[in-house]
Amino acid sequence: MQYRPDIDGLRAIAVGTVVLGHAGVSCFSGGFVGVDIFFVISGYLICTILAADLEKGRFSLVDFYERRARRILPALFAVFALCFGLGWFFFPPPQFESLASSAIAATFFVSNLWFIATTGDYFSSDAEFEPLLHTWSLAVEEQFYLVFPILLWALYRWARKGTVPLIALGCVTSFLLSVWATTEHPVANFYSPVTRAWELGIGALLALVANRVQLSRGVAETLGIAGLAAIGYAVYFYSATTPFPGLTALAPVLGSAAIILAGLGREAHPTLTRRLLSLSPMVGLGLISYSLYLFHWPVLVLARGYAGSLHLDAGLAVGAIAVSVALAWLSWRFVEQPFRKRGPQAQVSRGQVFAGSLGGAVVLSGVAALVIFSNGFWQRSPTLEREYQLATTRSPVEDRCWEQLQQDNSYCTIGAARDGQVPSVFIWGDSHAGALLAGFEGWLDDKGLVAAASVERGCAPFVGVDRIRSFGRQNCGEANAAVLQYLLDRPEIETVVIVARWPMWLTGTGLDGEAGEPLVLKAP
Repeated sequence: MQYRPDIDGLRAIAVGTVVLGHAGVSCFSGGFVGVDIFFVISGYLICTILAADLEKGRFSLVDFYERRARRILPALFAVFALCFGLGWFFFPPPQFESLASSAIAATFFVSNLWFIATTGDYFSSDAEFEPLLHTWSLAVEEQFYLVFPILLWALYRWARKGTVPLIALGCVTSFLLSVWATTEHPVANFYSPVTRAWELGIGALLALVANRVQLSRGVAETLGIAGLAAIGYAVYFYSATTPFPGLTALAPVLGSAAIILAGLGREAHPTLTRRLLSLSPMVGLGLISYSLYLFHWPVLVLARGYAGSLHLDAGLAVGAIAVSVALAWLSWRFVEQPFRKRGPQAQVSRGQVFAGSLGGAVVLSGVAALVIFSNGFWQRSPTLEREYQLATTRSPVEDRCWEQLQQDNSYCTIGAARDGQVPSVFIWGDSHAGALLAGFEGWLDDKGLVAAASVERGCAPFVGVDRIRSFGRQNCGEANAAVLQYLLDRPEIETVVIVARWPMWLTGTGLDGEAGEPLVLKAP
């Protein structure tokens, strides 16, 4: 297969948009479409190799999977080793245990299915701390390549003239399923190989018609520019709220296909797009794109853990990207390259590749199983389990106050236990106020004070405002009116502390990627 430097340049665009998007660069909010670009490129390159082997009568599944193992597994195992090594020191046990479970799924290329079942929405806040979340796309590819080589071989053997029409029909079917699932099953739609197959299939169709294409210079120029524009549109205008894939995936997929198509033909034209993508920096980034894709996400997860936030400041984001690029180059140079050569020049034989793949999978599964069975090794820090439980579970005082409010419509008291002492402090708020009750109780004890508390989950402490689709014992307007009347009837209460989830109540939305419906308030 003739080398096309512009495809490495297209890889650079794909990985660049993914990395910058994941790092939180605002004008790359749709950077996740870089994965779709990778799918098209992969379908094109892999089908080109398969078709050439079929044409020459040398097709071999053993050869095919040897190439895939050499390409995919060494760098992937290196990422697993990095994640487990750093995770021992930096991941709390639940995250470490989750890493182990997802590593097993990623090793056997089913992590897309694992994340559907455990993490759900790719854009959720929980997903931001999954170190191997990005391996879902590798799983989709490998599931596709479990079927596609055999399908292509069967079509070449028994229905050769129908190869292109039948694969095109399969692409249309997959695309229509994706469009339907965008609203019906959005999470499965994002991760499923069935609804993503058309993207790889588009690349495969380009490979199958490559020898029949000869475009004029003008058409090639137009296709290349239009392809870049379509990708740029998706990267800039798409976001976590964009229904995807489905119809919206057409822009990055057809844009990538247009760029590849513009360079097809025996005498491909030196178009502007081809020259730009063939520049040395673009090709260089494209060469390390696989390792960069693998390493950037765990590095960003570690950076978020260090920052204690989903959103990285500019300095930390730039640092994480720089570290990712450095690790990617080292991986490409010292991990990928030694395994890539085949035949007489191979530094690692076929037998060693397969044995190493099996051995690596067994060792990784064993390490992961040990982490899972130990529940993430809480014993790494004797005090960590207690602190973690305090930080992630409701306190007894919060549960007591909530239950009392629900059962007899009264407000609990907390603080100093003195017979006959009436509350002089009132704590009023939503579940965020409830989460702080344990801290308030300690403060009240120190001051010798007693407080009453109303912590109505899901209700803002606003008088004269109600919430549509609220939950709890009554509507928010009535609950807040009762609190106000309680305060007016008790002049002995000198201090009222109001605590709430103010960003939600003031803007009506949660954090980026947060699950749940937008907030709707109304006058009662």
